[in-house]
Amino acid sequence: MLNREDWLMIGEMREKGGCLREIAERIGVSERTVGRALKQGGAVPKRRAGARPSKLGPYKA
Repeated sequence: MLNREDWLMIGEMREKGGCLREIAERIGVSERTVGRALKQGGAVPKRRAGARPSKLGPYKA
C-alpha cells in the first residue's frame, strides 16, 4: 500500500517526465500500482474513521 510520501513522489516524478516503469522501480511497486495512482489524480486516499457502533449495544443495560 502506498503511503503519503509515495503518492507525492509519483506525482513529482511524473511531472518531471518519468515513465511508469522508472517510477515503479524507484518506489518498489508495480507499474500497475503507479498507473492507478496517477489515474486517481494523485490525491491521497483518506482513511475512514474506525468508530462503529457495537453489535451488542441493544443488549447492554
